[in-house]
Amino acid sequence: MKKLLTLLISAVLLIGSVGVFAGCGGDGNTPGGDDPGNGSGGNSINYNGTININLPVKDYPFEDIALQAVADAYMELHPETTINLEGQTSSTYKDWLDSQFAGGASVTDADIVQTLLISNTYLTSRMVDYSSYLVQPNPYNDNQAWRDVLEADAYPLSTDRSGIYTMNFTTNMSFFFYNKTLWREAGLVDENGNDRIPQTWDELLQFCAQIQQRMPEIVPFTAGGATYTTGTMSWLLNIYGDQYFRSIVEDIHAIAGDYCYDPDIDADWQLDITDKDNDSPSNYTANMLRFYGAVMDGDITPNDAKYKAMISNLKDLTSYCQENFISNNYYQAEELFWTGSAAMVYNTTDFFNTYKQIFEQRPEATKFEIGFFPAPPMTGTGESAPDATTVRSVGGAVGWYGVVQKDKEHNDLVMDFMMFWGSQQGQDIYNQSLKEQGAYVSGNSLVKGVEMPEEIYPAKDYEFPGLCHNNPVGQFFGNLCSMNGTVYQTFELLCRNYFSGASTIDNFASQFTTALQQGIPNYMTQLGWRSDAYLTPERDPSL
Repeated sequence: MKKLLTLLISAVLLIGSVGVFAGCGGDGNTPGGDDPGNGSGGNSINYNGTININLPVKDYPFEDIALQAVADAYMELHPETTINLEGQTSSTYKDWLDSQFAGGASVTDADIVQTLLISNTYLTSRMVDYSSYLVQPNPYNDNQAWRDVLEADAYPLSTDRSGIYTMNFTTNMSFFFYNKTLWREAGLVDENGNDRIPQTWDELLQFCAQIQQRMPEIVPFTAGGATYTTGTMSWLLNIYGDQYFRSIVEDIHAIAGDYCYDPDIDADWQLDITDKDNDSPSNYTANMLRFYGAVMDGDITPNDAKYKAMISNLKDLTSYCQENFISNNYYQAEELFWTGSAAMVYNTTDFFNTYKQIFEQRPEATKFEIGFFPAPPMTGTGESAPDATTVRSVGGAVGWYGVVQKDKEHNDLVMDFMMFWGSQQGQDIYNQSLKEQGAYVSGNSLVKGVEMPEEIYPAKDYEFPGLCHNNPVGQFFGNLCSMNGTVYQTFELLCRNYFSGASTIDNFASQFTTALQQGIPNYMTQLGWRSDAYLTPERDPSL
């Protein structure tokens, strides 16, 4: 799943997400009766059926084995049910999904898929809406309403707010990871011999300088500079773009009279940077037309002193990267870390399992311990100062499990299995399997009452710092670049030129601003909107 996660977090600055249950009505998928049934008196579920699970777990056999353990436990409870777990590879999963949905409603045999790369059209027309099931009692969790068993991030509302088509059972966050052996050889320890952790961006750069000075043959920090819309550089742009522009929502949130204004949440919303979830899409509405209008007017652009400061800081870090940083992709750069040639990388908590796999596959390699720490905040003064003093994370809720729409009886059966998997009982089985395999989870559970053993989640003591994807600036920049090939190509070229030293920060910012402004009318058209819709943010752009 790691490759798909990389695709998710691939916006130029941030990729937006929507994440709460909003009391949406059902779509006729409510299980018969009040009890979905668990073989102990309930008769609303016809357990005589087959459930096909098609998730991209083939690259990570421990996830495959853990999910099989859950399936086996369910089939013990319901011997009439057959569950087929057919793992897919991450690299071909999107193509496989497209082929499943391209031929019409009756083509696919798949029942449970990952919705991450499914278009919104297929999401709302081909997937079952969880809304009506979430209010049903979960027979595998003391008959509590399923919604009450889960954290709110487990069941995100779709971007068009039409329903809930995705389920998440765990979380993910990002860290700087370091080689403990090299760290200590560089003298980055305190008087008690404990690893020192940088508290600010400037201190991080000082650590890099110390590594370089004491061990010239070691790369202080490795990253791939061949692309800036996926992998490490994208993630760093995500988190620090959010830090610098945390208050931008004040200027672009929907106001009374806007076509997208929702009085239930927008009337009383106020910005509070100290609240890491204040700008969650469930709390207010961002009017993207106001954002693009501000870009066209020059009020929000890469020419901003804050954006220049952020990009300049990142260039300072990449000066400590490998010589071929610009030509290296994500995997080439990371290989330097695994061979002990680089001291640090930046990655998500999926990295724990990558660490396990790498050294299992290379028994002759010299294994080292890894440490990790949250991204330290950048600092500045005056117009170049970031809006926030804290850095939020990429990641957030992960899983993206969707149920493919079939007939109601079959939908009810598949949802009953999802209730089992999404219960404390099901999660304990899954986690116990990971523990027995010596594998890891990517984050804390979104199922209430689940105790996460430290053996399977080394970062369990770190509180999630908030989701940088909540910041709409990255979502809108990212959507513009991803849908407009010219803007995307320009951004990639400008980044390579700037980070290689072939261009100045002023040239980079000016040319990127021009590319964005030239791309906005075409982007509006691609969305099926008026090309000048940004001029009238109060009007529905599709009319």
